[in-house]
Amino acid sequence: MSLRFACLALLTCIAPAWGQDDPVAALPGTAVERITADLRKLASDEFEGRGPETEGLKKAADLIRAQMQASGLSGAATDGGYFQPFDITVGSAPEAEETSVTLVGPEGGERELTIGEQIQPLAYGAGGSVQADLVFAGYGITAPDLGYDDFAGLDVKDKIAVVLRREPRQDDAESPFDGTATSRFAYIRSKVQAAQDAGAAAVLLINDSKTVAEEGDVLSAPDAFGGPAFDLPFGQITRQLADQLLAAHPIESKAGLKFHSTDALEKGIDAALAPIGGPMGYSADLNFKFEPKLANVYNVVGVLEGEGPHADETVVLGAHYDHLGYGGTGSRSPGSNAVHNGADDNGSGTSLLLELIRRYGARAAAGDKPPRRMVFIAFSGEERGLLGSIHYVTKEPLFPLETTRAMLNFDMVGRYGDNAFQLHGMSSSPQFPPLVDAAAARTGVIVDRVDGVLAASDHWDFIKKEIPAFHFFTGLHPQYHKPEDDVETVNLKGVAELADFAEVLTDGILTGGEPLEFTEPPMSRLDGRKQAEGRPVLGVVPKDLPAAVGGVEIDQLVPDGPAVKAGFRVGDVVTAVAGTPVADLVGLSAALDEAKVGQTVEVTVDRDGQSETLTVTLGPAE
Repeated sequence: MSLRFACLALLTCIAPAWGQDDPVAALPGTAVERITADLRKLASDEFEGRGPETEGLKKAADLIRAQMQASGLSGAATDGGYFQPFDITVGSAPEAEETSVTLVGPEGGERELTIGEQIQPLAYGAGGSVQADLVFAGYGITAPDLGYDDFAGLDVKDKIAVVLRREPRQDDAESPFDGTATSRFAYIRSKVQAAQDAGAAAVLLINDSKTVAEEGDVLSAPDAFGGPAFDLPFGQITRQLADQLLAAHPIESKAGLKFHSTDALEKGIDAALAPIGGPMGYSADLNFKFEPKLANVYNVVGVLEGEGPHADETVVLGAHYDHLGYGGTGSRSPGSNAVHNGADDNGSGTSLLLELIRRYGARAAAGDKPPRRMVFIAFSGEERGLLGSIHYVTKEPLFPLETTRAMLNFDMVGRYGDNAFQLHGMSSSPQFPPLVDAAAARTGVIVDRVDGVLAASDHWDFIKKEIPAFHFFTGLHPQYHKPEDDVETVNLKGVAELADFAEVLTDGILTGGEPLEFTEPPMSRLDGRKQAEGRPVLGVVPKDLPAAVGGVEIDQLVPDGPAVKAGFRVGDVVTAVAGTPVADLVGLSAALDEAKVGQTVEVTVDRDGQSETLTVTLGPAE
């Protein structure tokens, strides 16, 4: 055992044993500078939000592997390298041979549309076949309280409703649709739901003029809005195609005015803030069928072998490095195609992990080998349901789980100093509290000790295998799962301080004489041990992992709680709160954070494959 680890084991050293020759002190730059450099790369637009289908995710994996190699870690994968590959389902794509759309004109002429160029089937709706007339239905908005309803007096029953994106008077601060802000009526879900409620057989979306000005007349990816949420086909056509149809067969208003283009229709609706709609003179033979779309991703795994009588025991340090890419599934900015850089989630945790790799690599190179094996894992697939850690723990553990003594997980650690530092998992081992006390005393880090654990990050599958685990977490914030989660919002000094704390805590675990004893921890909430005063609750107990269709499945209902009164059922899958998409437990908590106690909100659930909207008045935390 090295001098430093021996010193820690005997609890006789307060300062580092290395003095002037400390290999960590010899690393280039300061910890803050190193962490900043890593985070600026990971959270740059070049890395494309580290989405599962992006080159940016591969660049992030290469960056992590390069640091492991430079720090002297060996590749831990079965092929001797650093990448542990696995496939994940990232959405759906049209099945080419089974998907087609044919337009039939007023005179009976047929026109085959090019999939992906003129029309895009969207997996947010269902597969199926529809032969029906096209009916223009304005913005697809039903807002009776605002005196506006695109479907009032318009026959779309068993027809294909064609609707514009967004909402009227988007740039008017006095607009009843929340002024210049995006109201819930602009959400894709709201439009498809309104069309379905009006009896439409299918829905086709057209880009509005503002979207075209900002992004071009671009068709969304087939899975841009997530997986199936409705039982009617849903697609998107180009504005150019819509204009061609309108030029040949204009929409006539009740006043007898004719509108020959989408631009004219938008201006007409805006002028009177009144719906304009009607038959488009064409029918469509629409056939949509989707197939799963897979992406090959990989955990990045490096190892420092131990030395001494406990060398065959393993301590895992991990952080997920994937994020949301360009939005879509999991994004709290509906319809946004902007890069979601994920600086805090989880560039911060990945940067902290890279700093620990540097430190322990430098120490090992100087002869300070750990008394237990150290395995460093950068997980992928976390944002899709903890898939990287599930793969490692349940399908391909690279080191025996029965001799894995502890796991430390760093997920969203970028707000220490602004928010509290929550250390979840304190009660997963009775030996943890004194180790935390010692690390806090030595580093000066203020720790909010949380007995329970969250089921929303990669430590969870280790806990389920009865492996004691910590989750480092500095809380939710308004930028969570939005494009605004950028480096400028991260407290970089705070991340460096947590790296110091993590190193001292890890040293304590590595040097312990006896293996850590596991005790099952309770579930904890996202705000720590108790609900924050004044925070609204839905009154449900969710299942641990995201539902297969995305969202949060309800496992139990709180007796006489808000959800019971609103008609929720066990097995319902919450997919949106007040128009904000919900992909997982963290997303549900974040959506509730934006509401208030006593506020009445619409909650969308998937119930037996059908989308339903329930109105609930949120209650106070108890």
